[in-house]
Amino acid sequence: MNKTSMRKTLFVVLVVITMILLGGFFINIIYPEKVEDTLQPNIIMNSKVYPKHSKELVIFSHKKHVIDNQIECSICHHKKIEDTIWKHENCEVCHKEGSKPIKLKLNKKERIKRFHKDAMHTLCKVCHLNLKKQKKPTGPTRCNDCHKKD
Repeated sequence: MNKTSMRKTLFVVLVVITMILLGGFFINIIYPEKVEDTLQPNIIMNSKVYPKHSKELVIFSHKKHVIDNQIECSICHHKKIEDTIWKHENCEVCHKEGSKPIKLKLNKKERIKRFHKDAMHTLCKVCHLNLKKQKKPTGPTRCNDCHKKD
């Protein structure tokens, strides 16, 4: 390799590194908040889709899920606006009804889409059970573990 081609290669490498550094700098200016700064630490899952709660309310830890376990926001807040933009809404914005009436026949996908209880139990419980099967640390998988009695 001659001196001219080495200089060109070095120049290209320096330009790429500079672009990466400047890109990170501008992203921090445009999006200065860190995820942990925007999270509510604990959320009492008191959804308005239920006229009356039949079990104790669940206390959900954002910190434990997002910071400690590095679970992406889009896993729970999965309302997609565009390919790369996720709208972070509360669950009941989409899952507008509480519990499925016993006589109503729907497949699992329809139940999850429509009913808050099915969505929460599928999302939370299935994730925790999958981690348990993999012998990884996990969250609660039984009713009274989430719906704690005083």
